[in-house]
Amino acid sequence: MVSQRLSSAFVLGTAQFGSCYGIANKTGRLSQAMVTDIVRQAWGQGIDRFDTAQDYGDSEVFLGKALADLDLCEKVKVISKLALL
Repeated sequence: MVSQRLSSAFVLGTAQFGSCYGIANKTGRLSQAMVTDIVRQAWGQGIDRFDTAQDYGDSEVFLGKALADLDLCEKVKVISKLALL
């Protein structure tokens, strides 16, 4: 019997993955290792949707590497917004 994963009702925002985002952010940008761990934990909790944007610094790069390292590229949905011209 093949198990099918249900889509999560939650979407993880990734603005802090690539920039010093957030009013309470006292530590600056997250490391790649931290981003990968967050994505791993999110996936483990059933989150399979990630929101990012070109305006989020290197967020798309950090998220992409984490997804590739965790072999999740084909298993998740990524919502990415384009920068305004």
